[in-house]
Amino acid sequence: MKSGATTLNLPDNIKIVRDEIPGLSCGDCKSHKVIQVVFIFIKSKFGDITSDPFLICASCASQNVGRNCPECGIFNRVKDDKRDEVYCKPCGLVLTRNKIIQY
Repeated sequence: MKSGATTLNLPDNIKIVRDEIPGLSCGDCKSHKVIQVVFIFIKSKFGDITSDPFLICASCASQNVGRNCPECGIFNRVKDDKRDEVYCKPCGLVLTRNKIIQY
C-alpha cells in the first residue's frame, strides 16, 4: 500500500492505482479517503492481468462511493423510483433525471 493512504489492509491481489481522489466520498462512513484499485488476476513477468479499475473507500472498503454534491458538498444520494431521478438528501438538488416516456 502507498504511504499516506490509510491503515486498510488490502490483500496481495489488490493494487492501488490512484491514492485519495479529491471530490469523492463514501456513502457509508462519509470518509473522503477514496482510492482507485485493480484486482490482479494473474501476476506475470510480462505484465499483470487485472480487472478494470474501481473505486473503494480507504477507511471502510465500501464500494458505495461517488462525487460530492456540487451544491452542498456532501455525498448522500437518494434514488426516487417514482420520479426516476437521483437527488441529494441534505439539500434536495436533483443530480440525475431520466425521461419517463408514457404511451
